[in-house]
Amino acid sequence: MGHNKEDLKKLLAFISALTEQPGNEEFVAGLRALVGQPDEPGLKADLEDIRRILRIRGIQSIDYSFVNDEQTRNLLTMDNIRMEDCLLDNELSVEDKHYEFCSYVHFQVENVLNYYYTTAFSTLDLAQWHVEKYTKGALNPFTRKGELVSCAEISAYNKTFAFCAEFFPYIQGAPDYTQYTLNNIRVVRNAYVHRSKKDEDKIHKFLENTSFPAMRTTLAKLVDCVRTQLAMNAITHTVDGVVERRLPSAAVVRYGSRTAIIDGSAFLRYSSIFNQGAAISCIVKNDVLLDIMI
Repeated sequence: MGHNKEDLKKLLAFISALTEQPGNEEFVAGLRALVGQPDEPGLKADLEDIRRILRIRGIQSIDYSFVNDEQTRNLLTMDNIRMEDCLLDNELSVEDKHYEFCSYVHFQVENVLNYYYTTAFSTLDLAQWHVEKYTKGALNPFTRKGELVSCAEISAYNKTFAFCAEFFPYIQGAPDYTQYTLNNIRVVRNAYVHRSKKDEDKIHKFLENTSFPAMRTTLAKLVDCVRTQLAMNAITHTVDGVVERRLPSAAVVRYGSRTAIIDGSAFLRYSSIFNQGAAISCIVKNDVLLDIMI
């Protein structure tokens, strides 16, 4: 019965998400006819009856309407509702609530970052470039791989580390704990899935000092950042460029109608290819030169 209840929870969350999305009016009309409730209030009442029977009381706490891909949006919405519902399930122990809550947070983090890296970068190679660049200081840094076919194949650890390193860096004196919190949520989830006691002390300390609202707030902070970045419609892409002039310790690069001076460590890194007149591939976002693609 427990397994069937969980399947019904998933189905109800999915149906609820579908009924609230523009463009699904025909589906909603068919559903109303199916349950014998021709009007909208009837449908809502029927869904509420099912929610009461299954004791599903969680409501959506994060707005994913900015996600254009319908399947991804539905999955994010479902996992968000399930995240909230587990807190209200009196049949779950506190330990199980931590596991389920962290699992559903983790699922949302991974899926919203998959969507971000797929949408905000013109190619998979550029998405990998970003993750590689921002995980150089990670315990397990990422290296670009030509055989990858989607952003989903980049580990959640690396995607989260890279995103937080750019948008939520830990600055001495003004620390941001977004990356710390999300990483520990992932550790909690993995420990329960694999029944591992490897990080037991670390997990106990984290859960003792981090509340459910704090974890929810951290997830919302990440999602809001993704929403803001995508709203700018600033796609990272490559454009053809040329080394206009090489100086002793710098190079002037032209890309389109713009020029940029590359010096310091970046110049040293690409010194061997910065020959005057050399064609280069420039990584650009909002007309700003970010790097050279090798």
